[in-house]
Amino acid sequence: MPTTAPSPNVGTRVMFENDRVRVWDQVIPPDEICEKHVHRTSYFYVVVAGGLIRFVNPDDPSEYRDVRFRSDQVGFHEIAPGQEKVDNRLVSIGQTYRAIVVELKPEPAGGYDRGEITTGAAPGGQTPPSESVGTKLMFENDRVRVWDLALAPGEQLARHIHRVDHFYVVVSGGLIRFENPDDGADRRDVQFEDDQVTWRNVPPDGKVDNRLTNIGTRPHRNFLIELLR
Repeated sequence: MPTTAPSPNVGTRVMFENDRVRVWDQVIPPDEICEKHVHRTSYFYVVVAGGLIRFVNPDDPSEYRDVRFRSDQVGFHEIAPGQEKVDNRLVSIGQTYRAIVVELKPEPAGGYDRGEITTGAAPGGQTPPSESVGTKLMFENDRVRVWDLALAPGEQLARHIHRVDHFYVVVSGGLIRFENPDDGADRRDVQFEDDQVTWRNVPPDGKVDNRLTNIGTRPHRNFLIELLR
């Protein structure tokens, strides 16, 4: 019986890549597929739109298993150096399934590139920054911390501080006002775009973001991923 070689493409398209991560969008419309593929580095996924997925051996369709993924589910898989994990063909049963899949790259001999550092808002002031960089902590282990940052129109996230390098993936882009809670004249408005991915290297003393307010008419949502090592 022929054996289908696994693809290195673990998603539909690469949304972002640098020397630390590769971020995939994995979108599977009803009854369509994501081909058999191989994971060679540790990775995790965040389910944006859940559903029933059938894992099918492409060389023997009678060999399959069904797995129901729920929206907002996070899964992490550790892959040891030199090892790999092969997933059979994914078939979406009855709905459009979407997940963000993030491959974690091994540190190169010379270390990761941290040449560009983002400083953020000025420290100090009467309002101390919160340690919560999102609206809900979705997942945490010794490698990553995954936050949901969801703001309906009019909702806010308090002034907060980022202490580690991180990136965010925008699922639904809103119009966000960054405003100093101690000085209303110190503010800026940013229109975020759907599927935008942005990386931030953080200085040793942290990066402060002022209070976020959704001043637009549509919900804003992004997944913010902190790299803990």
